[in-house]
Amino acid sequence: MYIKSTNPSTQSTKQAASTSPNPASGQTLPSSKGTLFESENTSFRGKITKIDDKKLILENHNGVMGELQLADKITIYDLNKAGGAPSSDLKEIRLNTSVLIDVIPAGNEFLAVAITYPQP
Repeated sequence: MYIKSTNPSTQSTKQAASTSPNPASGQTLPSSKGTLFESENTSFRGKITKIDDKKLILENHNGVMGELQLADKITIYDLNKAGGAPSSDLKEIRLNTSVLIDVIPAGNEFLAVAITYPQP
């Protein structure tokens, strides 16, 4: 996954750890015919600093900032809550807290499909 840095000290695009291609570069996912797996996914570790409509503003542990769209169907897991039942209510998204986000490629963009708040 490529995240455009919003850090004013750098104008370059930084690459986050990922096994997925950069859709903006014209790379495509390999064909799933004859393979065990049907799609690729990746994850993000860091914090959500802001929510703008269906767009998350993120900062990873190295200080690289970027944006990520929310999928139409998202699942939020909070392992700190009693019962730990998953939710799809966007009001459950907490800012500036350690988070793991599952990300899938969708056309020319990446979408957040699950947000997990791990136990400290």
